[in-house]
Amino acid sequence: MNIEAIWKKMKEFEGETFYTVSGLPYTYEFIDENNIQPIRDGDAK
Repeated sequence: MNIEAIWKKMKEFEGETFYTVSGLPYTYEFIDENNIQPIRDGDAK
Protein backbone atom coordinates (compact mmCIF):
# COMPACT_ATOMS: atom_id res chain seq x y z
CA MET A 1 0.00 0.00 0.00
CA ASN A 2 1.41 3.40 -0.92
CA ILE A 3 1.19 6.63 1.08
CA GLU A 4 -1.57 8.07 -1.13
CA ALA A 5 -3.78 5.06 -0.42
CA ILE A 6 -3.08 5.32 3.32
CA TRP A 7 -3.86 9.05 3.34
CA LYS A 8 -7.12 8.40 1.45
CA LYS A 9 -8.15 5.79 4.05
CA MET A 10 -7.33 8.21 6.87
CA LYS A 11 -9.60 10.82 5.26
CA GLU A 12 -12.39 8.25 5.03
CA PHE A 13 -12.24 7.70 8.81
CA GLU A 14 -11.99 11.39 9.76
CA GLY A 15 -14.38 12.10 12.64
CA GLU A 16 -14.74 8.44 13.70
CA THR A 17 -14.16 7.67 17.37
CA PHE A 18 -11.08 5.60 18.23
CA TYR A 19 -9.80 4.50 21.64
CA THR A 20 -6.37 4.65 23.22
CA VAL A 21 -4.90 1.55 24.85
CA SER A 22 -6.21 2.84 28.19
CA GLY A 23 -9.72 3.22 26.74
CA LEU A 24 -9.87 7.00 26.27
CA PRO A 25 -11.88 8.12 23.23
CA TYR A 26 -10.43 10.42 20.58
CA THR A 27 -10.99 11.40 16.98
CA TYR A 28 -9.13 13.54 14.45
CA GLU A 29 -9.81 16.06 11.74
CA PHE A 30 -7.77 17.29 8.83
CA ILE A 31 -6.86 20.94 9.27
CA ASP A 32 -5.39 21.12 5.76
CA GLU A 33 -4.16 18.67 3.14
CA ASN A 34 -1.09 17.62 5.15
CA ASN A 35 -1.96 18.07 8.83
CA ILE A 36 -4.21 16.23 11.25
CA GLN A 37 -5.54 17.59 14.54
CA PRO A 38 -6.30 15.02 17.25
CA ILE A 39 -9.43 15.76 19.29
CA ARG A 40 -10.04 14.34 22.74
CA ASP A 41 -13.33 14.53 24.60
CA GLY A 42 -13.64 18.04 25.97
CA ASP A 43 -11.11 19.62 23.59
CA ALA A 44 -12.32 22.74 21.85
CA LYS A 45 -12.38 22.65 18.07
